[in-house]
Amino acid sequence: MRPKPHIVEGRDLTPLLHGTDGCFRQYGISEHDYSSFEMAKALDVPQEDARTVMIFYCRWKYIRCEGFDPVIFDLKTDPQELCNIGSSQAAAHVEVRGRMEAALLSWATQHHTRITATADVLKRQGNAAASGVLIGFWDEAEYEAAVCKRFDGLVPLGRGAASSK
Repeated sequence: MRPKPHIVEGRDLTPLLHGTDGCFRQYGISEHDYSSFEMAKALDVPQEDARTVMIFYCRWKYIRCEGFDPVIFDLKTDPQELCNIGSSQAAAHVEVRGRMEAALLSWATQHHTRITATADVLKRQGNAAASGVLIGFWDEAEYEAAVCKRFDGLVPLGRGAASSK
């Protein structure tokens, strides 16, 4: 069976586990949706914002939680994660915060967040308007310009189409 990269993002970790290949990522990233937990209700966070993203690099752990200040731990000096330096104005902490935010933004805007279907599926969807699936057209003129077919020449397909003739 062929792998389905549009469903699960990631790589085979077997070479890394067996020590035959080096690390292929600079950061470790984790996401968590806490919308169904009591915490979201207690904090009065709407479902669409009840999400945290954590990025880990070397000694630094940065947690972004929509609507709140970032949480940062220096795991070298604080391995128990007891001292949040996310709001610290110390020059070193400001620099780390900026670097972690930039790395998180870079990761979030990569194409991986857009992959939802294989190239074959997307190619078939590109022909949907030609077969009568009219999603996303403002009016007849926009349809005709995009598909190069007359709108009034459309014939319904599917269940009930025969009875409409």
